[in-house]
Amino acid sequence: MVNLTQILSTLIAANHVLDHQGVLDAYGHISVRNPTTNNTFLLANGLAPALVSSPTDLLEHNIDDASAINSTSNGYSERFIHSEIYKAFPWDQ
Repeated sequence: MVNLTQILSTLIAANHVLDHQGVLDAYGHISVRNPTTNNTFLLANGLAPALVSSPTDLLEHNIDDASAINSTSNGYSERFIHSEIYKAFPWDQ
């Protein structure tokens, strides 16, 4: 069984690692497909990677159209790029 809490923690850590290593600038982003479903992904909600510190700093998006789930914020405009990548590489459970 996939542990969503661990996935969120890993995504937060990944933001910090990529920032520390200089792989991402303040506007770079990393996302992860939601392991509990095959149609959403998680991405930081408008924060520089170094500032992502809790699951509340992450925003869930639909893969189909990159729209935010349960939020009035849509997050980064680059969410569309992430969405297209997830569409190109479907997840088979």
